[in-house]
Amino acid sequence: MAFTLTVLFTAVAASLHAQWIPASLSKARYQASATSAGSKAFFAGGDNDRKVFKTLDIYDDNTHSWSTDSLSEARVDLASTSVGSKVLFAGGFNETDFSSVVDIYDINTKKWSRANLTEARTE
Repeated sequence: MAFTLTVLFTAVAASLHAQWIPASLSKARYQASATSAGSKAFFAGGDNDRKVFKTLDIYDDNTHSWSTDSLSEARVDLASTSVGSKVLFAGGFNETDFSSVVDIYDINTKKWSRANLTEARTE
């Protein structure tokens, strides 16, 4: 049974009253990975019991808007982190085997690069 991953964000008004704003990802999925860098939150991969996704949902807190992008391969149970201006999505399971792929997104240049782990693995 697939679960819808719902993300809640807090917006603070000028009057300092907090307000919860519900939002849904572009595809209902679980076993996705999340991280943040700068003003952006990233939600990558996952599955819904029928399909493994390479979908990347990006929330920009500065503009309060959503966009989507794609990982180089569909994966579940991948690890994600950020260092400086780079966001890394590593390993996971790609429908048939463990993955060694590391997708690297630079939030400043908005460009992707790719590397490989020394050994394929999941989170």
